Amino acid sequence: MPREKLILRDYQKEGVDFLTSRRRVLLADEMGLGKTVVALKASQELQDYPVLVIAPKVALYVWQDELEKWFDVPAAIYSGPPDERKAEYAKFKEMGLPYMITNYAFTEEVVNLDTKWGTVICDEIHMAGLLNRKTKTFKRLRKVTRSCRSLFLLTGTPVRDTPDDLWGPLHHIDPDRFGSYWRFVHKHCIVIDERFGKSIERRPKKPIPFKRMLDQYMIRRLKRNVLDELPDKVRQVVRVDMSSKQASLYKDLQETMMMDLGDEGLLVTPNVVSQIIRLRQLLATPKVFDVDDEGGALKALKQLAQEEFDNGNCIVVFTPFRQPVPYIEEILQNLGANTYVVTGGMSARDIDQQVRRGFQEEDDRGALICVIKSGASFTAHKAPVAFFVSAEWSLIDNLQAEDRIHRIGQEDTVRIKYLMHRDTVDDVVVEQLNAKQMAVNWSLTPEAALARLKEQMR
Repeated sequence: MPREKLILRDYQKEGVDFLTSRRRVLLADEMGLGKTVVALKASQELQDYPVLVIAPKVALYVWQDELEKWFDVPAAIYSGPPDERKAEYAKFKEMGLPYMITNYAFTEEVVNLDTKWGTVICDEIHMAGLLNRKTKTFKRLRKVTRSCRSLFLLTGTPVRDTPDDLWGPLHHIDPDRFGSYWRFVHKHCIVIDERFGKSIERRPKKPIPFKRMLDQYMIRRLKRNVLDELPDKVRQVVRVDMSSKQASLYKDLQETMMMDLGDEGLLVTPNVVSQIIRLRQLLATPKVFDVDDEGGALKALKQLAQEEFDNGNCIVVFTPFRQPVPYIEEILQNLGANTYVVTGGMSARDIDQQVRRGFQEEDDRGALICVIKSGASFTAHKAPVAFFVSAEWSLIDNLQAEDRIHRIGQEDTVRIKYLMHRDTVDDVVVEQLNAKQMAVNWSLTPEAALARLKEQMR
């Protein structure tokens, strides 16, 4: 089969120019704008070989396929059991392959291999811990990122909560200028002394100068500014009511930190953190505690999913917990759906098969069910609607999941529906997500944040 001709969009060409001219950069385009092909095209132009691509497990075959599809270039995948990794590295060395792709779990091994990398590409750095200077991956990667000539750090969500999140990527890109975390914090962040330590406000000390500094190292484009043909994304919080049994269990657990599960015994939560987790799992569905009750969210999902199937639409369902997945799958299968599941415990090959070779086939009743933190680096634009049965506390994780369907190739208006219960801990989740969105706006689009603030003050 002849290879497709690579035709970059104008903003992608601009991205390639930025990467090749500066060599050590943060590519922070919004999710769904094709950062993979931009990074690969830049690496092809620079020819700083060999190239090491480090990505989440779910994305390994995405990178390999993009290389073969656009550039007809083979790559070794350093993953799997020890004997497979050894064989792949031997093939990489013996054949002189220009690219090796691995996942973050093998960072320490890769750092100690006898290869000097010309270019390092780190994908979805927010998932790998590169926004947090205390993670093992952050520390292990310093050895390889300091020695390579070209370094491309990729993420659609470079700020998780506060502006100091950006110190980590900047430290890897330019360790001489950004050597000290606390120097960066005191220069760019508002630090508050509290009774039990220090906290950092969610907006930079000087938002506009902060953004100008970032522009020296980071390129970021938003879909609404560069993709006129991309349909809108509409986000909606669908308020649902708990079932009677669910409400009774929720009240008991909330007030006494205990739930009477009948024949299943008594569930006791030892601390507040455990209590909150159990409350949220209960809201997803009481079935995770072997209670014969779907609960409010799955009851609403059943009705809403049926409407989508009747209209000939495929759907994606996200949930923060693995335990509700089989119950969600059962409900959708009872509606006649063909279901495909992605969870964090799956191999890269299995994920690839579920999403691309299963869900992408012609099927007007397809349903992809995905644990939210596994919802990165794959494309599911076959579906125009995604349902969230509860949400992650992390804004980044939810946005990454949303944009698996809102990306290049989507033809329909994307509808994102969060099924959240009234007067529960779900209200706290929604409030936190709104606050974190404002934090992102202050660091990355300060002009818009200032304009909104002035409008609110009128």
